[in-house]
Amino acid sequence: MIVIVNTDQEQVAQAAGPLPVPVAEGSADELQPGSPFDPEDDGCEFSWIDDEESIIVPHVDAVAVYENTKGDIVIRQEAADPRLDDQVVVLRPEHARSVAAALVQLADAIEGSRR
Repeated sequence: MIVIVNTDQEQVAQAAGPLPVPVAEGSADELQPGSPFDPEDDGCEFSWIDDEESIIVPHVDAVAVYENTKGDIVIRQEAADPRLDDQVVVLRPEHARSVAAALVQLADAIEGSRR
């Protein structure tokens, strides 16, 4: 089993297969300007740089978790630059719970320090 965590819906959909409910009928090429599904006609100007406070999910490189042929757990993060290798962590299944617990503990501590 492969689990992919990513904020890019298109990449997740490609990995998971078709979405159970279409977001809009037809493809983006078939949409007419001014239709309710026209992403370019939302009635406002937007800038990824100037509207930083509007960004609720920042870009995150894809992360996959899967079993390799040796029975190890592999955590792989997609390289931001396609010319570079992905970052990979390999661990034995018996260590997964302690690694997960340490990740949760660290996340809680970091989130607690931001409050």
